[in-house]
Amino acid sequence: MLGGVALELSLEKRLVEKTGGNPFFVEEMVRELVDRGDLVKKGDEYISNQPFDRLKIPPTIQGVLAARIDRLSEDLKSIIQVASVIGRDFAYRLIKSLLKLGDEIREHLTNLVNLEIICEKALYPELEYIFKHALTREVAYESLLKQRRREIHGRIAQTIEQLDAGRLEEHYEVLAHHYGRSDNTPKAVDYLILAGEKSNKHGAAQAAYGFFQKALEVSASKNIELDAETEMRMHLGSAMASEQIGAIGPAEEGYRKAYELSRHHKMINYEKESLRYLSGVMWMWPEKAEAEHFFEEGISRAREMKDKEVEGWILGFMGIRAAIDGKPYKGSQMTVDAERIAMETGNQRLTFLSRHLRAFTERWLGKPHKTIELTEGMLEIMLDMLDVSFLSYMLSNRGVALAEVGRVEDGIASLKYGIEICEKYGVFVRLGALYNSLGYCYGEIYQTKRAWKFNLRGEDIARRLMEQYPMGRRQFAEIAAQSSVNLMENLFDERKPDVAWDRIKSLEEEAKSADFDMFRHQWESRMSYLTAQILLHRNDVGQAEKHIQKSLERAQREHMRKREGSYLRLLGKLQVGRNEYDNAINTLNKAISILKDVGNPRLLWETHSSLALAFEQTGRSSEARKNWSLAADLIDGIANNLSDVKLKSDFLGAKQIREILSNSVA
Repeated sequence: MLGGVALELSLEKRLVEKTGGNPFFVEEMVRELVDRGDLVKKGDEYISNQPFDRLKIPPTIQGVLAARIDRLSEDLKSIIQVASVIGRDFAYRLIKSLLKLGDEIREHLTNLVNLEIICEKALYPELEYIFKHALTREVAYESLLKQRRREIHGRIAQTIEQLDAGRLEEHYEVLAHHYGRSDNTPKAVDYLILAGEKSNKHGAAQAAYGFFQKALEVSASKNIELDAETEMRMHLGSAMASEQIGAIGPAEEGYRKAYELSRHHKMINYEKESLRYLSGVMWMWPEKAEAEHFFEEGISRAREMKDKEVEGWILGFMGIRAAIDGKPYKGSQMTVDAERIAMETGNQRLTFLSRHLRAFTERWLGKPHKTIELTEGMLEIMLDMLDVSFLSYMLSNRGVALAEVGRVEDGIASLKYGIEICEKYGVFVRLGALYNSLGYCYGEIYQTKRAWKFNLRGEDIARRLMEQYPMGRRQFAEIAAQSSVNLMENLFDERKPDVAWDRIKSLEEEAKSADFDMFRHQWESRMSYLTAQILLHRNDVGQAEKHIQKSLERAQREHMRKREGSYLRLLGKLQVGRNEYDNAINTLNKAISILKDVGNPRLLWETHSSLALAFEQTGRSSEARKNWSLAADLIDGIANNLSDVKLKSDFLGAKQIREILSNSVA
C-alpha cells in the first residue's frame, strides 16, 4: 500500500497500540491517513505531518471504513451501498440492472477494485464481485436509512424475478430473504414456502424446517391473509420437515391443520395427501386412544372416497401401530393386507411403502431373511426419491436383519451409510437407532468395545431428543431402551454380569413410565432373556425359569420365532442344570430347528454348544463332538465373510469363540 516504504518507527508503534494490532484495522487506518494527507513521504519513510495526538483517528474500524466510504464520489458510494444490500458478493448484471447505468458502471467497479474495496470473484459463467472484507459491506449497509434499505431489498427481488424468470427455483431462498427485508412481506411468505418445499424435496430437513418456521412466524406477526391452498401448503410442508428432524408434536399439528383445511375447502388431493402423512405420525403418537380414533376415522374417510390407495396406506401404519402396542403378529397381517391392496391398485409408491412397513414386522417375527428380501433394491429407490426419513428406517431395519443372518459386514456398511446420510441432511429421527443398530452388529461378533461406543452414542442421541421433542418421547425412549439393552449385553459378553444386572434394574425402574411403552415387548423380551442368563449364571434356577416360561409363552403366542428359539435354548440349559438330560436334549434340538429357520448364526452356535455340553454330561462324546464341530462351522462361516482382517482377527480372538473352537478340536 505504501509502495514498500516503511512507516516512521514511533508512528508504527502508536498505530499498532491504537488498533490493537488488528491487521485489517492497521491497513485501513494507514489508508485513511494517506487519503487525508496526514501521512507524507519524507526520505525513505512515511511520517505524520502533525503530532500523533492531534490526528483525528476514528476509535473503531467501523468509523474508519465509514469515513472512507463518505469520501467516495456519489456514483461509487451509491454502487457500494446497493451492492451491500445484495450481499457479500454480487453479480455484475444484477447491479447494472438495479442502477440503470450504462457502460460507465464497469469503469466505476474497476475503480472500486483498484481502491481495494471490492475484488473480482468470478468471470465465468458470469462476472461477479465480492467485498474484500465483510466488515466493509456491513458498514456500507448500515450507512443506509432503514426505509431506503427496504426499498432496495424490494427492487433487488423484483429485478431477480425479471432477469431469471425462467429459473426462479434457483433463487427462492434469496428472494425470500430480500422480500423479507422489504415492505412486501406477503411475497416473502410465498418464497419462504417455495424455499421450504424445495428443501424438503432435496432432503434438507433442517433448512426446510427453518424456512417454514419463518413463514409461519411472518404470516402470524404481520397478519397476512393467505389463500386456503397456500396456508395448506405451509402447514403440510412445515409438518414434513418437523417429522424428518424428530419434532413429532409440530408434525402432527401441521398435518392435522393441513387435513382440516383441505377437507373444509374440498381440496380432495391435498386431503388425501394429508391423511397419508398424518397416518405416518400416528403410528408413534403417545395417546393410544387418539391414534386409534384417527385410524378408524381415516379408514372410514378413505372408504367414503372409494380410495383404495389411501386405505392401504393407513392400513400399513395401523399394522405398525398394532405391532408396537404388543401385537406383532396382528400388525404383520395388517401390513400383508396393505401390500395386497397396494398391488391391486398398481400404485408403485404405495407398494414400495407397504413392503417397507412389512419388512419391519417380518423381522420382529424372527424372519430376517424375509426382511432382506423385501428391502432388496430399496436403497436406490429411496435415494432417487431422496426420502431421508424412510431411508433411515429402512437402513436400520435392513442392517440389523443382515447381521442377524450372519452378513455382519454388510449390515455394518448399511448402517454406516445411513448415519452418513442422516448427518449430512440433518435428519435425526432415526439417527440414534442407526447408531445402536451398528452397536448391535458389532455385538453379534463379540466386538464389545466397538459395540459399546456406538450403543452409547445411540442412547445419548435418543435421550437428548426425548428432552428436545416431548411429543416424540415414546419413539426416542424406545431407542434409548434398545441402546441400554445392547449395553447390558456388551457387559455380559465382557463377563461383567453384576454390572449388567445393575443396568437392568435401573432400566426397569425408569421404564415404569408410559414413555417406554413403545415396542416394550421387543426390548423387554431381550432384557428378560439377559435377566434369565444372569440368573442361570448365579444358579438361581427358580427365578430364571419364571422369566423363561413367561417369555417363551408370549413368543409362541405372537409367533416371534427368534425369541422362541432363544428361550428354548435357555430352557434347555436350565434342564441340563437339573440333570434332566433327555428333556434338555429334546428342548435344545427344538431350539436348533427353529433357529435354523430364523438363520441367526450366533444363537445357533450358542445352542449347539449348549447341546454339546448336554451330550458330554451323558457320556455321548461323539454327539458332543458333532455339535462342537457344527458350532465351529458356523463361526468359520462368519469369519470367512469378514474381509476386514482386523475385525476377523478380533472376532476369532474373542474368549467365547476361542472356547468353542478349542472344544471342537479336543
